[in-house]
Amino acid sequence: MRIFAMALLLLMNSSFAGWVSSGGQLFKDAHNSWFIKNTKLIRYCIQYDASSFSMSEDRIHKIIKKAFNYWEKEFSKIEDENKVGRFILGGQKISQVTCSKNTDVAFKFGYGTLNKNEIDYLKNPIKYIGVSVRQSYDEENLKGKGFIYISSDQGPHKYQNNGNLIIRAWENEKILEYTLIHEIGHVFGFPHSGNGIMSENFLDQLLNKYLNPYFLNLEIEPFLIAKKQYFICDIPSKIKRQVFSMKSGERCILIKKKKSSNLFELYSMNEDKTSKRKIGEIVGINLNFNDSKSNPVSVLQLTSKQKIFTSKQTGFRSFMYGPFQQDEGYFASLMIDEKSKMESVYLKIRSDSFMMLGNLKNKIVPLLNYQSPLSQILQMDPTP
Repeated sequence: MRIFAMALLLLMNSSFAGWVSSGGQLFKDAHNSWFIKNTKLIRYCIQYDASSFSMSEDRIHKIIKKAFNYWEKEFSKIEDENKVGRFILGGQKISQVTCSKNTDVAFKFGYGTLNKNEIDYLKNPIKYIGVSVRQSYDEENLKGKGFIYISSDQGPHKYQNNGNLIIRAWENEKILEYTLIHEIGHVFGFPHSGNGIMSENFLDQLLNKYLNPYFLNLEIEPFLIAKKQYFICDIPSKIKRQVFSMKSGERCILIKKKKSSNLFELYSMNEDKTSKRKIGEIVGINLNFNDSKSNPVSVLQLTSKQKIFTSKQTGFRSFMYGPFQQDEGYFASLMIDEKSKMESVYLKIRSDSFMMLGNLKNKIVPLLNYQSPLSQILQMDPTP
């Protein structure tokens, strides 16, 4: 039976009024971020079952901080836009506290940390690798409270494994960091989407024994905003010579966004990155408004009781948009140092990909094409 990375949203009996978990659609505000601008401090606590969890508690503390820092870094890249109908995520201080009724997020590591109500709600906790559960929601202040459960990886209540998942997953810090980034993403209002760290099958693929080795060697990628540089080696020989004037032994191109400037610098390199030679620039970059399809990845559904936003701020709507994931097209010019003439090119930039289209012998073809390693792994067949 397939391990579910996230629960479907369940409407339980009256004992669980207000409880929702990521993935479903029954409650209109179910995907709301637990914290928005009026929350200045997020208080979290840790509960730990040493008998069923293979990682030490000291290591867990460090990884929780890294996962929160990942999202704060992502939010810091977003322009602080106080536009009508937009809300801003991030900016809170994070503080570890003793678990109490005032705790905002309780991290529960291992089956022994769950109480009877939580077990009854989840029904069968071994089905989950990780799950975030909002237990209450303040409709006036638009603030949630709840827990993140990370399943045991040893003992009688370890996550269910049909033979395709790694065992004792939490011995590896990077695997737990990925898992916590995914779950905290749900806390900040990001539902399952796309083919990256918030994809629906992310945790299943992460623990898949055939795919897991790829994740271990992978840099943790940005989610919201496109990277500032791309390293591309899969370039046809004809394009290397005729378009980029690359020399023998130069197999790859580094595309690097220049700071405080609307241009990319191009460098030819060998595959092991031991040599670098500047060969040109991409300049004159202008957004094509007809090819700008950036979509909000977080939506805040406003309750009738909310007291945080005025009608002017909401634009008299019942919802507001949060961060957008980049998906844009740009007109630009390619300037190669060894050529006197600039060539028109078209850039297609998303948070997980970069493509440059141009003219080669009177045909429009991809000159450079980058796909994030994470999205490539998530598209791989999880069986041998």
